Amino acid sequence: PLFLRVVVSTANLFDYDYDGPVGNALWVADFPRGLDAGNGAPIGFPRQLQQFMTDAWQLGGWLDTLLWDWRAVEGRVALVYSIPGTAWIERATGLVMLNRLCTSGSDGTILVQGSSIGRLTEEWIGDMDAACRGRLFDNHPADADLR
Repeated sequence: PLFLRVVVSTANLFDYDYDGPVGNALWVADFPRGLDAGNGAPIGFPRQLQQFMTDAWQLGGWLDTLLWDWRAVEGRVALVYSIPGTAWIERATGLVMLNRLCTSGSDGTILVQGSSIGRLTEEWIGDMDAACRGRLFDNHPADADLR
């Protein structure tokens, strides 16, 4: 293939989210095949994408991140994902991953896509706000060792 298309959807993997009255959003980016795509281990967005594919579907080896030109998102885009049941582990996902990115000196705009917005609790929204400020562990001091 000449390019890799990455699509991130707000929809859950249920027919209702695609065929029903629920409105969802997509983030779509095409990455051309790189002439000299670099060497070594992937970092940033390609590493996060590869890790997501491993965590969600055990498909990490399927994506050879060295084949694609990632310059369009390099240093500008991060993929923060959540895998049910893994929010508070060493290689944390979800809010802990977002908190880590926001305390690592990043300075910019945060665009959020999510599903089931109507089911979010006030506590979760407070945690999301704290994670976007890099202060999630102010709300959860017992878990501060996961920073």
